[in-house]
Amino acid sequence: MFENVSYTYYHDTMGRSVVPDQASFARWEPEAKAYMIKLLPFLIEREPGGIDKATCMVVEEYYLAAASGCPDGGRIASESIDSYSRSFDVSEAKTSGSKKAFWIEAYCLRKELK
Repeated sequence: MFENVSYTYYHDTMGRSVVPDQASFARWEPEAKAYMIKLLPFLIEREPGGIDKATCMVVEEYYLAAASGCPDGGRIASESIDSYSRSFDVSEAKTSGSKKAFWIEAYCLRKELK
């Protein structure tokens, strides 16, 4: 498990390029793996390598959240320089958790609890 969670797999095999380089991917990889480890008892892969693909996409979501500088995908609605002020429009934003859940559900199924 997690054998294919790497920038090379993300970029070359999955064809993704949002995370621009190995260093950026490596920055968020441990956090994404830790996030997925908590969910593993409740997941079944939809396809071979589904856990690894979902984990790579969680890395991407962590990267995007950090790069945006805005909470949960909001956008800066206004900004002032003197007496620094900043406001965000989050009316159409999705939470970081819902974005990660989207990718996890794309590659994995939830196990039935007995």
